[in-house]
Amino acid sequence: MPLFVIGASGSGKSASMQTLKKHLTDYEFFDFDDIGVPEDADKVWRQRSTEAWIQKLIHNPSSKICLFGQMVPGELVACPSFKLLKNVRVLFLDCSEEIRIERLRKRGSLANQDQLNWSSWLRMHIKDPSWEVRIIENDSARKLDFSVLKNRSDWKGLLEIQKMDTSQMTIEEVSEQISKLIKFFELFGEIRLLRRSDIQALSDAFSKESFPKPVDLFERYLEENKCFKRSTFIALSSSGQYLGYINILWQSGYLNFREKGIPEIHDFNVIPSKRGLGIGSKMLEFCEAFIKERASKAGLGVGLYQGYGRAQQLYVGRGYVPDGHGVTYGGNPAVPGENYPLDDDLVIWMIKNLNRSGEAVNPVTIS
Repeated sequence: MPLFVIGASGSGKSASMQTLKKHLTDYEFFDFDDIGVPEDADKVWRQRSTEAWIQKLIHNPSSKICLFGQMVPGELVACPSFKLLKNVRVLFLDCSEEIRIERLRKRGSLANQDQLNWSSWLRMHIKDPSWEVRIIENDSARKLDFSVLKNRSDWKGLLEIQKMDTSQMTIEEVSEQISKLIKFFELFGEIRLLRRSDIQALSDAFSKESFPKPVDLFERYLEENKCFKRSTFIALSSSGQYLGYINILWQSGYLNFREKGIPEIHDFNVIPSKRGLGIGSKMLEFCEAFIKERASKAGLGVGLYQGYGRAQQLYVGRGYVPDGHGVTYGGNPAVPGENYPLDDDLVIWMIKNLNRSGEAVNPVTIS
């Protein structure tokens, strides 16, 4: 599972790699420039070096490898040896242009408009593989095939790309987030629909951590899956351990969602010992993509007391906003002047427009 950590100059690649080396001692970390940088290094050199690195990784038996540097996703997939790599992941580090110039000046590196032009193109390239491919295709190294990028709107089926905005983060914070992301990649296996054979084991997994979820709850969910009232998904580790579950209610019990045809993400839980590793964010992302096939918005409700703090941060970070109808208690609008217990029934409802361009501020930040 090679992880390519990429980004324009000033995004935090080199500095974070040095910190990570101290903490993830079972990993091999490489700098792209370790291959040797000639004085006349140019695009062709970068592309040939990318192919050379791919070949090195193919022959490296370790599954714990991170390569930091100036790789470009479109050049990676265009390399003739790329198809021999398996489970390739890319982490794109980015920052605001003001922060980039400030960082480059502080370390005495070249800071000019060319740097900003490149970072701007790279940002668009990450979003749209077919964007101005000529930038990397014209006068390129021989044997690279860029046809795979033509007429593509995303990287699905080619690369798994995560993005991290480092603008407001220290190097220590960037390193911490990359470390958590690496651990998530090690742990995570798949998300799939609930099966009857899962029910007892899933219930046991929560009970072992003093967070009981009764068998009859999942049996009811399974029956409601059969009549398409809900879809219940479970997350599994690479070794088959249960990590959590999440539901989509296609007809919400909350009136505002029901009237507007907004599916509700509902009863969403991660095994307590696996929280803070990005499992919840991955399940939420999966459900949003699933809902998007049938609806333009997703909705959910979240409690107001401290126990819901992490969930509140997750939802806001993924672009959810209050629906504008205030707080409910037991599904009914809270009345001004009335007293309500601060418990699980006191909820604020949030929605996300799934068709809106742009993404969460920092989609891979793991709290």
